Amino acid sequence: MLLDEQWRETDFYIISANRPNCFNDASGLTGWFSGGPPLTMLDTPSAFWYDGHRCGAAGMPPVRADVFLITDLPEGNPVDMSLLISYCARILPGLVVGIAFVLLVGKRDAAYRVMAYILMFVLMRDAMTPLGMWRFGTEGFFRIRFADMPLLLVVLGLSSGTGACAILLFDKELRGLIVWFKEGVISSVIIGLCGAAVVAAPLLIGYRWVDIAARGGAVATSLVFPLLCVTIFGNFLEETLFRGLFYGHMERLTTPLRAALTSGVLFAFAHVFLAFTVTNVGLPVLLFCLWEGTICGLVRMKWGLVSATLVHGGAIFLLSAGLW
Repeated sequence: MLLDEQWRETDFYIISANRPNCFNDASGLTGWFSGGPPLTMLDTPSAFWYDGHRCGAAGMPPVRADVFLITDLPEGNPVDMSLLISYCARILPGLVVGIAFVLLVGKRDAAYRVMAYILMFVLMRDAMTPLGMWRFGTEGFFRIRFADMPLLLVVLGLSSGTGACAILLFDKELRGLIVWFKEGVISSVIIGLCGAAVVAAPLLIGYRWVDIAARGGAVATSLVFPLLCVTIFGNFLEETLFRGLFYGHMERLTTPLRAALTSGVLFAFAHVFLAFTVTNVGLPVLLFCLWEGTICGLVRMKWGLVSATLVHGGAIFLLSAGLW
């Protein structure tokens, strides 16, 4: 829907004339627009594409080239739930096909089911990008920001955690591949948190020379808990698949070290489409995922799945929270 068809009451907001996609980061607008489809600027800030439509002065009062006409945001900001509905509509057909495949395969080969679960996860993850639920950039080598929508992030996190639990509940054979802890609980948690710092450290150091505005802008303190929810529980699902089921299956076929390294390579491979097709970030995403996946695999080998989940979730939180 064209913006001028949806809103009538108007306000003016200044946006940068020299930053593509700057509307996603515009102060005061992220709560509404960063959750929507990404904006692609054309030759002037008053002409761009939004959700497949060319928007600009047509049907709107004339505006200066560096001013964009939008409206007062509706009370209650319904975008969180409407965006979630759109997201579910995008992933549902693929999930139905994937679940049908799992049911047809049955118990004949656990490896087929593991790969089907991973492919369904890739579908769920990559569908977030065109809807603007998160966004990436190469500033500071690689940066990530989630949509400024607390309710959406909490729902995504909890639904991901529920998905992981559902797989383990209904696929009893694969449940046996999970090793939650290999050492004490406290030491596993400490290792997980330290591992998160190790994964994030190279980028956090690089961020010292990149202004935070170029890395997606500051993050509101009200987003800290929702970010923790989506990064920990969301990556609990991812780690259950890669360092739980896949690693556990590989460990039965080869050495633990080879299983750990293979899970890291597969993890990076599962991000190729995100890196080069869904986004244009490219090699930085691939290299970061290889680095992160390898560390998570080694941590899983020594300390278990909970530690690997804290490494992964903690690292993404550190990179997306804008604390540095």
